[in-house]
Amino acid sequence: MATWAGVERVKKIFKDADTDCNGSLSKDELKAVFQKVSDWDDETIDALIAQCDYNKDGSLQIREFVDFVFRGIKRERQAKDDKINLVRLMAMHSAYYDDLKDRVHNYLQDHGINPIDFNWEDEWPDALPFCQENHVDILSLEVGVLRMACDKPELWYQRDKWVEDQDIPEDRLFEVMPWVKEIIDKSKNPAIALQIIWKPAGSPEAGVSRMHESLRQTHQGIKEKLKNTEERFAAAERFKERYSSMQALIEASEAAQKDAKAKDIAAFKPLFEQIAQSGKWEEAKAQKVLDHMVRGNLYTETWYIEEFTEGSVQKSLEKIGVEMFEEEEMRVLTDFAFEHNELAKTVRMLAKKTGWDLKDQQQVVHKLRRVGCVHPRPLQVAIKNGTLNKSLSKAKFLPFGDASMEILEGWAVLYAASTRY
Repeated sequence: MATWAGVERVKKIFKDADTDCNGSLSKDELKAVFQKVSDWDDETIDALIAQCDYNKDGSLQIREFVDFVFRGIKRERQAKDDKINLVRLMAMHSAYYDDLKDRVHNYLQDHGINPIDFNWEDEWPDALPFCQENHVDILSLEVGVLRMACDKPELWYQRDKWVEDQDIPEDRLFEVMPWVKEIIDKSKNPAIALQIIWKPAGSPEAGVSRMHESLRQTHQGIKEKLKNTEERFAAAERFKERYSSMQALIEASEAAQKDAKAKDIAAFKPLFEQIAQSGKWEEAKAQKVLDHMVRGNLYTETWYIEEFTEGSVQKSLEKIGVEMFEEEEMRVLTDFAFEHNELAKTVRMLAKKTGWDLKDQQQVVHKLRRVGCVHPRPLQVAIKNGTLNKSLSKAKFLPFGDASMEILEGWAVLYAASTRY
């Protein structure tokens, strides 16, 4: 995604800097353009030119200019402790965002990633000046942003198809969200990677891996596209050096992920022992199910609870090529997840009055979490204030019907009375 835009951005910078139109850039031309958009001083630019001027003619042709850009990106990252800067555009309800923010940010920081969040539509415009003033490696776009930004009813069918296929043509993305194209065109980093998050990662480490893969794919895509352009960009081996620092960071992060995974599994085992007891599983059976959960990245309490109470287990397992749980195992794991989570337990209790089947319950839990009702208390407040259906509509979810709302309102009154001190 956005590989073409990245290629065009690099080419445009070269053409704009080539004021005498002779197909190469002198030191003065390079300094004139880059000192306007970066913090590189004369000494840094001179050092970069010396490294990238392969034919030693005192100027840079376009194939040498590409190496010049990426060497500068590498130096800028090294000056900032080799952190990968990640700007995230999201459409997450503030209550749900606040519930996850610290845990997610701490995990990403521990794995060499510096996240900068712009959550909800009133903050999205702030991403452009930030990306103009700071070196950003990845611009991450959560699918909820696409859902909200696509406000023309005639495009909703196509939008749903894009979401279902987890793919959108680059020109259509920029048609729906032209301000994303503006960020890519004007960002300080001419090779910024655009990443669309179609669904949450199966685990924290899977999210980190996905970011690293996005950088790899974007840079690889730029290499392939520039390889065949008329300007004859440098051959593939010329790009290897700019990846060395990133590769070292990725290897260190992968080692940290391995240790973190072992700790997560150890922390999950006490909860899993309760699951095994509820299912009356023998030791061999319990170990088999635990191994299956580890393969499916379901070995942390948060991801296990969310996957089973929101009904996304099957799709998540299919995506990573892991077979589905057996029917009896699914029943035990699902029932325990509902009973172990306050919000899901409340929805299951209300289902006895509303007639919601398991799929309905999972959809209700999914919708409530996405509008910030992560526990019964914020749900009760949203019902009391009359904002529940408004929040669902704003997030482009179907609101609850009159019959369901009547039952929810009755529950809210009883819940308020039961929690009053």
